[in-house]
Amino acid sequence: MVRRGHREYPYALPRLLADAASYKPKKSKIRLFKEAYFGKSGTRLTDEIADGIHIYTCFSRADLEKAYSEYLELFKSESDAGGRKPR
Repeated sequence: MVRRGHREYPYALPRLLADAASYKPKKSKIRLFKEAYFGKSGTRLTDEIADGIHIYTCFSRADLEKAYSEYLELFKSESDAGGRKPR
C-alpha cells in the first residue's frame, strides 16, 4: 500500500524526510528513515520502498491497522493537495 501511494505521489515521503534522517511524528505509527533501521539484536526493522526511503514494518496487529490508516490519510492529503512537486 505504501509503495503504491509512493508511486502515485512520489514527492510526499521525500518531503517528510527532507531535513532529517528520520520522520516519526508523536502518537503516530508512521516511521520513515533515510537508512535501514535495525533492532538491538541486529534484526532489520524496515523495508526500502525507494532509494533512500525506508519504512518501519514491525508492528503488532493493532498498530499495523493504525499505521495503515495513517499512511492512507497521508496519501489522501497529498491527493487533496494535488500531489504537487515541492518548490
